[in-house]
Amino acid sequence: MSPRLWRLVSSSIEAATEIAEIVADPELHAEARAIAPRLMARAASAGPATVRRVLAPLVLVYGVGEAAKAPQFWQAYDVLADLPEEALRKGVDDYLAQPDSQFFPKPGPLRALCDRHAEPIRRAAYRASRAAALEPPKPKREPTQDERAQVAAMLASFKAQVAQKSPEAVKPVLPSIAGKPDETGITPEMRRLIARRMEG
Repeated sequence: MSPRLWRLVSSSIEAATEIAEIVADPELHAEARAIAPRLMARAASAGPATVRRVLAPLVLVYGVGEAAKAPQFWQAYDVLADLPEEALRKGVDDYLAQPDSQFFPKPGPLRALCDRHAEPIRRAAYRASRAAALEPPKPKREPTQDERAQVAAMLASFKAQVAQKSPEAVKPVLPSIAGKPDETGITPEMRRLIARRMEG
């Protein structure tokens, strides 16, 4: 994964802002679509079996002995089952690195260590998958030369008509341009006026 994409998918900035930046960049958007499945797999829950497999070496390290053979012993660690395996392993490494880790880790404190690693993994998976599901914004179409010329001609004609009238004449009424402009900035009413002038 490129450093820029990782920064966007793992940052603490509001998700909508970072996702919009990814979708707006074709290269980042393509990368997010390609990597989203792997990030989702990386963020998947480890499950009870994986929790026991990861913690099994600690049984020997801390000399738990017979207690670890009882199913009830491992049931207490099922609270770690929803963590990504990567976060679980990193949390265990953090625990082993602590100078006061003299006993087999309790579920609660170990969970706190793992959560710090799980959060960015889950955040990255969500943002990448969300960005991958979105369509890129459509580029704004610029008016063609003919359309620009038609608008300019219509305005010039209107100005000429106004210039021919005396100040005492009836106040001129501008042609209606009401309505929502399309992607070229021209309203439907303005486009109809252009069409009528072209026909005339």
